[in-house]
Amino acid sequence: MEEEELCNDSHELGYIDCHCHLADDMFDKDLEEVVANSKKDGVSAIVVVPIGLEDFSKVLDISLKYRDILSPCLGVHPVQRGTEDQRSVTLADIEAALPEIEKHVDILCGIGEIGLDFQPRVCKNPSDKDVQKEVLRLQVEMAKKFDLPINVHSRSAGRPTIAALKEFGARNVVMHAFDGRPAVAMEGVREGFYFSIPPSIVRNDQEKLVKQVPIDNMLLETDSPGLGPEKGVRNNPSNLHISCEYIAKVKNMDTSEVRRITSSNALKLFPKLTKLFSGNAAGETLFSGYAGETFLSGNAGETLFSGNAGETFLIGNAGETLFIGNAGETFLSGNAGETFLSGNAGETFNSSNAGETFLRVELLFVTIFLSINTHVAV
Repeated sequence: MEEEELCNDSHELGYIDCHCHLADDMFDKDLEEVVANSKKDGVSAIVVVPIGLEDFSKVLDISLKYRDILSPCLGVHPVQRGTEDQRSVTLADIEAALPEIEKHVDILCGIGEIGLDFQPRVCKNPSDKDVQKEVLRLQVEMAKKFDLPINVHSRSAGRPTIAALKEFGARNVVMHAFDGRPAVAMEGVREGFYFSIPPSIVRNDQEKLVKQVPIDNMLLETDSPGLGPEKGVRNNPSNLHISCEYIAKVKNMDTSEVRRITSSNALKLFPKLTKLFSGNAAGETLFSGYAGETFLSGNAGETLFSGNAGETFLIGNAGETLFIGNAGETFLSGNAGETFLSGNAGETFNSSNAGETFLRVELLFVTIFLSINTHVAV
């Protein structure tokens, strides 16, 4: 229901980049600026995808650091980095990656980037295609198991990719930067697949694709740092408006309407993105770190923030502890006359009998005013 309400109110949202590689080394020096500019330019959410296992930790790290706008996918791309050149994915690649994907599945908005890539320089023998298909199948099965959407690559393999997805029973699919024929794309449309359009559309011969694919099956993407409007120039999420404007021109629509519909589509496909706009539902973890710490979870008594050492900073809204330090001392607890501030030895510093407590602490010229009524709001 929550995502449905947001989808219906998506005129209040900005652009959503459904496929982006912000963990790429090209963003190492200015990622903070890129993210800030994206927000300034009306981008509300960015789906970050890796190429392979070696990118996983970086994708998770930046998604944690910029968790108000980035949301991670994990998956194994059909093309991997070789010692000297790019190579086709192997079964060893996916066997190493699957446990890592499953470990972090609760914080993922999807599985990706996955798919097929049949370029001759990548697939140098028929067995490479068979292995790619098996790697895709394994990841589709994981997505189905955890009810996650998939972010799909299909370069030089549009028809085989859509055929494989149908064979594997894939659902909740976005075909990223699809380069196949419009008639093949329509096979995906009939399966309910989405197609994301990058800014490179302005220099590619894909106008027929944009014409034929219904707007209700379209999303926006940048694939940054690649697929920008200018070849050889680093792409950024701020360029989403270029895709939007191109679609609007081809379909004779207002750009605001294209943005509204594509944002709505994105929230339908990636329902976890709704947490970037509306907060999280009671009892659900919005983001977890690597040491088990929960950063945001629920508003009905669950942990709202936990640190690496196990200290609970905020819990619940029905009289539970609001702050616990490393040594177990309770700083704020209860809402009906329970201990308000306790030290290590259990002594009570301030406690009320009427359900309302006021505390004034001055430390290093910092004054903190705290008020807790019968029901603590967090």
